[in-house]
Amino acid sequence: MTDVTVFSFQSGNTWLHGLDVRVKLAALVLLTLSSIHIPPLKLTAMIAALLCLIKYLDLSFITVLKELRFFIVLLLIIFATRLLSASGVPVYSFGPIAISLDGILQGGVVCLRMLLVVLLGLILVASTRYSEIKRAVEWTLAPFPFIPKRRVATMIGLLLRFIPVIFNEAREIKDAQRSRAIEVRKNPVFRIVKLTVPLVRRTFLRAEKLALAMEARCYREVRTDPQFNFSKKDGLILAMLIVLSAAGLVF
Repeated sequence: MTDVTVFSFQSGNTWLHGLDVRVKLAALVLLTLSSIHIPPLKLTAMIAALLCLIKYLDLSFITVLKELRFFIVLLLIIFATRLLSASGVPVYSFGPIAISLDGILQGGVVCLRMLLVVLLGLILVASTRYSEIKRAVEWTLAPFPFIPKRRVATMIGLLLRFIPVIFNEAREIKDAQRSRAIEVRKNPVFRIVKLTVPLVRRTFLRAEKLALAMEARCYREVRTDPQFNFSKKDGLILAMLIVLSAAGLVF
């Protein structure tokens, strides 16, 4: 049985759970676009606000850090790359390696933007049912006549459902490798290969089994989807998001 992770729906009665899913998707798009141009101080404030929302959803920060540990390693690699490749007046040098203030700022801003997008997606997935996200994607694609909106929405819904499955598979593989003392090996490339190869293989096998099960049960893309519930509160929050995004882009 798949364990519940932070990248799966967390039931609750908060105002975030009751918010219209279209407003949540609009917030994801608006805040992501505005983060491209806003300065580091505003980025930090936005991330602090998102961390408060994560705490409001009663998600454990320790669990979030555990789930994002590989992403944090990726951020560190990106920060180090920007740090060493950026030009500018060096503030510290050690042989051929020179660290400049521009490199620190560029690397920090890139990492903050990527972290912001991940936290937005985490809040969206944790406070929204998969069926609601699927319905919102289908509604968004409805004006485009040549896009199979139901099929695309179904694929996105299945992708979101597979995120906790992939995490669970990775956890099982790591437990099996730990019992075989693979983590003792000092070569990091060897450990990464021994993790990714069986993980990709088991993920594809799971996807194939799911496709066969859906086909055996005569699955159709035409389903009874949940209805939207757009209220005055949703409109007010959407207007505030538009104003804040525009203010972040202008000032």
